[in-house]
Amino acid sequence: MSELRKRISFREYEATLAWLDLQWERPDRRDWYLMSVAAEVRQKFNSHPVEIGDMKLKFKSVEAEVASEYDATAFAKAKALSRVGPGVTCVTITRSELERIRT
Repeated sequence: MSELRKRISFREYEATLAWLDLQWERPDRRDWYLMSVAAEVRQKFNSHPVEIGDMKLKFKSVEAEVASEYDATAFAKAKALSRVGPGVTCVTITRSELERIRT
């Protein structure tokens, strides 16, 4: 991935990573073949029928694990600071403070 990042812009790199994240949920021809082989093997050891779709692995994104508002804020802050670089001060403001400032 580091070689890919050197050859393309940051925006293209982010788009490529997003595309790769989407590909986890889309099996290709090789994945379907492996799922059918796994279903056949499992069928030999089980008495009930096994579907190929049962063999598909379920993936979830890392961002789905960010549950609380504080974790989401910390994640967004770390991501933003990683883009800006060192020497930048970041201030945390709660939603209530932000609404008070806006009015």
